[in-house]
Amino acid sequence: MVLPKYDPVSPDAPQPGRLFLDTICRYLDPRRLVTTELFLRGPVYRDIWVSIGITVVAGASIAQVSEAVKKELQRFLFPLPADPATELEAVPMLTAPKRGDGQGWPLGKAVLRLELLAVANQVAGVMLVNGLLLVNADGDLREAIPLTGLELPRVRGIAVVVGDPLPANQLPGRNVETVAPAQPFVAVPAISESCGPTA
Repeated sequence: MVLPKYDPVSPDAPQPGRLFLDTICRYLDPRRLVTTELFLRGPVYRDIWVSIGITVVAGASIAQVSEAVKKELQRFLFPLPADPATELEAVPMLTAPKRGDGQGWPLGKAVLRLELLAVANQVAGVMLVNGLLLVNADGDLREAIPLTGLELPRVRGIAVVVGDPLPANQLPGRNVETVAPAQPFVAVPAISESCGPTA
């Protein structure tokens, strides 16, 4: 699995393009064993949404604290190291899964609701996390979203509010309006009053 450090098309969920993959293939091809096949590909992203309700420390800016919580959760769940200068060899992606520490999301590590709650609770200005909802792509509330193989989390929306967390259907990107299904057309034959051409 390969990931570009920068992806202008989807910066929150980087995917390797054809040119990126071809460049790596051209580099690896002369260095592989003759009988070895190499397959390069990007990750499979699992969409998640987070809704969190907080109590802010008296005197702190609600907007600044809310934005800080949102950024910290995004940083925690980001698939690559937070520091672009981090060398690939220093990234423990194939070692035992650990708590996200700005080194990129480890492969095989589930997204845990309680872990996200702990991350948000450590942000400066947060007195208390009143609740946190972790929502999967089906809109179901989960305690954990397992990730297997080459799966990585992709944050589709984070809502940080003072008080109780927003319900799942009010999260950014989740409030899809329900449209009544279109009635199917029924072909009705039109019977002409006369059989011949009309004048």
